[in-house]
Amino acid sequence: MKKIVLIISVIVLSSCSVQKSIGNGAFSDISINVDSEKYELNRLNEIETDGWSFWGIPDKPVKKTGFVVRFNGMQLNSDSRFLGVSTSQLVPIFSLLLNTAGIGLAIDYALPESVPLPTSFVIALPIAGTLNNMIFYKSAQDLAIRKINARLIEENPEIDVFLNPKYNIDFKNKIWTQEATIKANVMGAKFITDK
Repeated sequence: MKKIVLIISVIVLSSCSVQKSIGNGAFSDISINVDSEKYELNRLNEIETDGWSFWGIPDKPVKKTGFVVRFNGMQLNSDSRFLGVSTSQLVPIFSLLLNTAGIGLAIDYALPESVPLPTSFVIALPIAGTLNNMIFYKSAQDLAIRKINARLIEENPEIDVFLNPKYNIDFKNKIWTQEATIKANVMGAKFITDK
């Protein structure tokens, strides 16, 4: 029992905070493929989004998603749905249930007479949540990235190509929760068309 308390204490007292700055070191290939007189290049307004998750399950998945193909510097992913539920939530929830069942059965097996089975599952739930938060350790960051994607497209409908992104990522991974804030500075190219 002392070992279990020690392991849980180490997990509870540990947390992680990360800050990253990501940028594109080379100019996008738009200048190679298109004559500079055929497009107008502008620095877009900074976009800041955040994401939060509990036990690796992201909060409020984005209902509006955008997909920026071949975005330099970072893979910006979209979120699919299964039976109306966001897969970014469905997979961690399913994992949490399986982890809770497995850990609960292990507790029941290790302490068969002193802890009834339903109590084993209740004891297992926070342990499984901690494990789930470690397995899906970037769920809050992924949610924030999906929000940036959607906002880039929604707030800049006149832009044809997004390029040269720079990101500032502030990420905190605690025992049960994750928080991510991402600021994106992006350039946008609008093609000049003859009318």
